[in-house]
Amino acid sequence: MKVKLNNKIEIVSCEVALDGYLHTVSYQADTTEEKTAKVLQFSDNVARIIQGNAPDYVLAPQQKATYQHNGEHFTGGQWEELPDDGGMAAYSGVRKIYNMIERGEIER
Repeated sequence: MKVKLNNKIEIVSCEVALDGYLHTVSYQADTTEEKTAKVLQFSDNVARIIQGNAPDYVLAPQQKATYQHNGEHFTGGQWEELPDDGGMAAYSGVRKIYNMIERGEIER
């Protein structure tokens, strides 16, 4: 008996260090298409790295935020204490990671 998958859904949690920030990402995506993914749910807890190397980063305790994507746009991004750049590098990283997932460029 052969079984055909109608769609394939992956649930992933990962950490990505990018541009001085540690992104703890959780997402659910439809990966039925081999080369692309459709993100269904996305959350990124971002914290500024003040020193160290993977996996022993030291994070700024007050410089963290959570971003979510609701299928249309990003929400969240309330920082306890804004980084010097206003959180723009972190938000840019959030968008880069999301786009890489959708283009199938995140290693699975």
